[in-house]
Amino acid sequence: MVDVNVYECLVESLRQKGCTDTQIIEEISTLFDAIGFYTTSSDTSTLDDKTKVIYILDQLCIPKHFLGYNYMVQSILEYKKEPCRYLKKDVYPKVAAKYNVSVITVDSGIKRAIEVGCKKCKISTMVKIFGENISENLGNPTNVQAIKIIAEKIDYFDFSELKPKNSFEIFIEQYREEGYSDKHILVELRNYYREFLQIRNHELSCENETEKLQRKYLDKILKELDIPKNLVGYNYLIETVILYKKNINHNFNDLYKKVGDIYGTSYIRVESAIKRVLEEANHKSLPSRFKKIFGCVYTPDNYQAITMLAKAIG
Repeated sequence: MVDVNVYECLVESLRQKGCTDTQIIEEISTLFDAIGFYTTSSDTSTLDDKTKVIYILDQLCIPKHFLGYNYMVQSILEYKKEPCRYLKKDVYPKVAAKYNVSVITVDSGIKRAIEVGCKKCKISTMVKIFGENISENLGNPTNVQAIKIIAEKIDYFDFSELKPKNSFEIFIEQYREEGYSDKHILVELRNYYREFLQIRNHELSCENETEKLQRKYLDKILKELDIPKNLVGYNYLIETVILYKKNINHNFNDLYKKVGDIYGTSYIRVESAIKRVLEEANHKSLPSRFKKIFGCVYTPDNYQAITMLAKAIG
């Protein structure tokens, strides 16, 4: 497992190349991908309303650097949360308070954002979103029309092209929404990276310790069955049981292939060698011992034996 120095070296290297803090955050996402920080759901029903609103505004070509863009996003979310008749009276004051501006500034900012977006946006896209409320003759939708229609569209608009955010993007977004600078976010990322590695190393250590105990107990069981360790299938059987224990949903041919990859042999040889070990155990072991472990006095097939041994080692 890599340590926190990898993070620091990467950041320093990017700084030497003249990258800004924002660019470094974008580049460093690959490092977090490598350590398994990313989790992304493919189910668009898990998308939050804000993500959906931003997607629709992007379709409308509304510039993100306009102040009216943020006012519009917040107004739509407020209206969606609590539909009302008068936006200027019920919604705009809340948005104005959030951004410490006047209601007039909110209204004019949204109007300007809509105007610029509508000039760049294809008429077909506008009709798709606003329907009969927009056409080349009618002109741009009003603030009220745009906010109310988009708020209603959130629940049934086609978001199939929209990829849900991964956990790295959500992490960054949360800090930015709280007003933290990208420089501060880099420090928080370093702290998180260090903590993540500590937890991961601890988990791996526990896994390794658990696996050692399982192998030891499995070896003891096979010894009780008088199975010679020099049989090729002896190690194949132990390895297959351990792999099965880690993931009981594995197809057995896949397990044999994985064991074959470990020992540089074919899955057919792994399967037949394990079968040979079980036959040898049945031949050499006392019937009482054999029945105690496998629940029968006849030779079980590979599947029965592996599942029973996996259960036996806890």
